[in-house]
Amino acid sequence: MATAVERFLDTGDRSALGNLDALRAVMARVEAYTAFQPERFDRQAINARLRQWTNGAGGEA
Repeated sequence: MATAVERFLDTGDRSALGNLDALRAVMARVEAYTAFQPERFDRQAINARLRQWTNGAGGEA
């Protein structure tokens, strides 16, 4: 996908994009991939809590 867009930007010729249906399919896969990425979370907080549990200071869950 990046190569096709780079060729288009270099030439300004829309035909440099190649098969537009294939490019759209690739874009849809990239969008689906990014939509289902897990949210970031703070592993430090989780690791600190796990250390508390292993040291016996975590109490009941």
